[in-house]
Amino acid sequence: MKHNYYTTNKKFTDIENTVLKYIDNNQTLLKDLTIQKLADETFTSKSTIFRLAKKLGFDGFTDMIYHLSRQQVKTVDGEVDTYIGDLSTSIQKIFIQNEKNLLDFVERTKKDDRSLYIIGTGYSGIIGEYLYKKILGQGELVYYSNGADTNALFLNNLHRISDIICVSKSGETDLVNTKAEIAKEKGIGVISFTHSSDNSLAKLSDIAFTIDDNQFLDRNNINSTQFYSMLLLYLEYLIEKSF
Repeated sequence: MKHNYYTTNKKFTDIENTVLKYIDNNQTLLKDLTIQKLADETFTSKSTIFRLAKKLGFDGFTDMIYHLSRQQVKTVDGEVDTYIGDLSTSIQKIFIQNEKNLLDFVERTKKDDRSLYIIGTGYSGIIGEYLYKKILGQGELVYYSNGADTNALFLNNLHRISDIICVSKSGETDLVNTKAEIAKEKGIGVISFTHSSDNSLAKLSDIAFTIDDNQFLDRNNINSTQFYSMLLLYLEYLIEKSF
């Protein structure tokens, strides 16, 4: 069965599919749903539901329901105000949670010998290229590469790079993380933009910007996500404050 609110390559048992189907068919009730109520309605146990939540990558039942209920807001039938209100809250959170990161980034851009290297692949590569052109337009020394570029472009310019900026929604993209690790070993600053602080790239970064992703289980970018639009909005603000 296909569930609308996430994509994953994990396999589910019949009982787990029953629970997921109930959640899928009762989206408007999620905010008031308790683990006991869900267990009763699906004739299963609370421990089974908890294990399912962990299997999906959540901390527990409450975390799962919180995120899934946020994904059910739709811009139809008079619910536009709800959608906009939720969007406004998300935008405000991004600016607040990255306040210190922005100050640290601005401080780095004051270096006279600064030169930036931006990398991203897939959709993140599109955002990375946009950031590259915006910074280049400010007269800054900046390089850009994506997954299709040879490693030589990066390795042969290491001595010129002061900071590497990595864009990766998941923070687990090998092509990006490998270059970040090399940069770290060479004493080059690592700056990242990912969906959370709990991923490999963010953990090795000197500055780890966090842009919340309302579809963080959707690794294949099939469903509608706010991550890239939110990131683009924040990058405009960052450029205005930094260059």
